Amino acid sequence: MDATKARTPEELAALLRAEFVPHRCAVEVYDYSHRIRLRIFDDSDEPLVSIPEMLVSQLQSRSGYEAMASVVKDMLRSREKIVGSCA
Repeated sequence: MDATKARTPEELAALLRAEFVPHRCAVEVYDYSHRIRLRIFDDSDEPLVSIPEMLVSQLQSRSGYEAMASVVKDMLRSREKIVGSCA
């Protein structure tokens, strides 16, 4: 992600969808393009992670985006371990 360029909410949504492949990632831009919500699903279309609200302004900086992506990836790893141990 280019730190010198502020991303539009739609560009952020596209980046988020690509960030969590191979999982399906549903991203919704709302509140007059000031907020984004995120849901990530497994292969069975069961929700793994839901983030009900993120401020677009916090995701427009490289550090803000990378911090959020890191937290969500940790949540995914944790959730996948739990689901895997129940199988």
